[in-house]
Amino acid sequence: MNQRTVFWAANVRSKSFAERLTAAVAGGFTEMSIFPFDVKNFIEGGTSLGQLKKMAADQGVRISVLDPFTTWVPDTTPAAWAKPADIAFANFGEDDIFRMAEGLGVESINLIETYGNPVDTQAATERFAKLAQRGADYGYRIQLEFMPFSGIRDLAKAWDIVRLANAPNGGLTFDTWHYFRGNVDNDLLEAIPGNKIFQVQYSDAKAALNGSLVNDLLHHRLFPGEGDFPLAEIARILTGMGGDQAVGVELFSDRIDAMTPTDAGKQVAESLDNVLKGKLKNKASIAK
Repeated sequence: MNQRTVFWAANVRSKSFAERLTAAVAGGFTEMSIFPFDVKNFIEGGTSLGQLKKMAADQGVRISVLDPFTTWVPDTTPAAWAKPADIAFANFGEDDIFRMAEGLGVESINLIETYGNPVDTQAATERFAKLAQRGADYGYRIQLEFMPFSGIRDLAKAWDIVRLANAPNGGLTFDTWHYFRGNVDNDLLEAIPGNKIFQVQYSDAKAALNGSLVNDLLHHRLFPGEGDFPLAEIARILTGMGGDQAVGVELFSDRIDAMTPTDAGKQVAESLDNVLKGKLKNKASIAK
């Protein structure tokens, strides 16, 4: 298997586009993700979609994932915790997303439900299937990510939607922070066809939350191996089932925000290498 490694935008959320490319190159990555909110800001700053694509290509990097698309669900009422900046980050319609995806030449569009509003499985399945059909016209893969504070809060719900939609270009994003902060079900994970896990995002954390779920998510993720998540076991499972076709580290973290682009890129690469080469210590499942 030709395993791909992806440099996720969260690792460089506080940095310019040029600095993001510096970080990706420093870590040896040839693929990266980008936030729609950042695309909007870069365009408003005078850099076109085509220029963003070319800047990346000139550094040997492809912008392969546009993440996230949040307004695909019927109810987009903001949560009580959502600040104006959070709402602006998520507030992009389907046509906006597809326009950005086409201009950047991405491979995948990542879907989430971000505010914790109830999500009917049948309605979400129908919507996911329609998006996958539209995506197929452009050659895009449509992938769904679960989050423990979301209306799609665990692997079981996300997999039901993807499975029932039955789209050849539809799959899952598997984020270890979301998995271990939610409902851990390794039996279910191993039962999912590996080729339906389109992306794996590794990160670690302490067993005890730092504040709320959202606060822990956005500010206190750790590099793989630094926390209490049993990442060695989950990596073994994913490798065994062929679910590690595209992997990366995704850190929403105040600590990585403060790093230089080069240091951030190198440390992301080193921590991912530790996961992929089995260098992490085995840890027991964290208490739920």
